[in-house]
Amino acid sequence: RIDQEIMTKNPIFAETNAVHGAMCKIGHIPRYEVYEKIGSQEIAVVVHVGDRLCGHPGIVHGGITSMIFDNSFGSAFTANLNINYRKPVLANSTAIVRARVTEIQGRKLFMSATWETDGVVYADATTLFIAPREE
Repeated sequence: RIDQEIMTKNPIFAETNAVHGAMCKIGHIPRYEVYEKIGSQEIAVVVHVGDRLCGHPGIVHGGITSMIFDNSFGSAFTANLNINYRKPVLANSTAIVRARVTEIQGRKLFMSATWETDGVVYADATTLFIAPREE
């Protein structure tokens, strides 16, 4: 599990991050755990979305799904994020967000991800992230 290590090293990040700080509480996102697949550029995020994040009764707002995808992709800067909503994400549900790097071009990171519950894909995303310049 890599999110705990990141939060320990960067406590201000934990306080100010939208997911780890503001949203990680009962009714919102009480569970958000990031696991790294050793030896690869893939992660899996276990996420539980509560009942206070709905756009329609019982259905999680698409902006919340987008925020979780964006946060799960990492800490570079989002240049582009595309999401295909396949099925409504239900409130009080647990999912696995699987994300992986598909291509690297200099500071550009191209990635893809899926939002799955019980093997069913509810949404998928692709993104272009730009890594910060090294100082």
